Amino acid sequence: MQRASDLTVSWTGGDPGSNVIITGISIVYKSIGAHIAQGRQSFPLIAPPFEEVDGVFTCTAANSPTGGQFTIPSGVLMSLPPSTQTAFLLLGKMGTPVRLTNVSGLDVLYGYSATLTGKAVSYQ
Repeated sequence: MQRASDLTVSWTGGDPGSNVIITGISIVYKSIGAHIAQGRQSFPLIAPPFEEVDGVFTCTAANSPTGGQFTIPSGVLMSLPPSTQTAFLLLGKMGTPVRLTNVSGLDVLYGYSATLTGKAVSYQ
């Protein structure tokens, strides 16, 4: 997937009147200087110690009896690091948000459940 272009996600079916949740995840592991020496060559070690760079977006859209579609703007996709190892695009049903009360330091907080399915992708 080209991060510099908008991405339109389409679906069919689902519960009319419910919300659909769309989530993208990109995780990149970078070596932070650890190397394995083998003979005269040295190879980066992609295991601890390493630095993890993550990007995640979540969008919601209203569903209809016939399904729907939602366009994820390129600006959102560009916030993800280019994926070289681990990346997913997930789509699913979002449960009804529930307002959680008495959370110190927050004016308001909502929680919800979601059932997602998806596939491994490559964000370029």
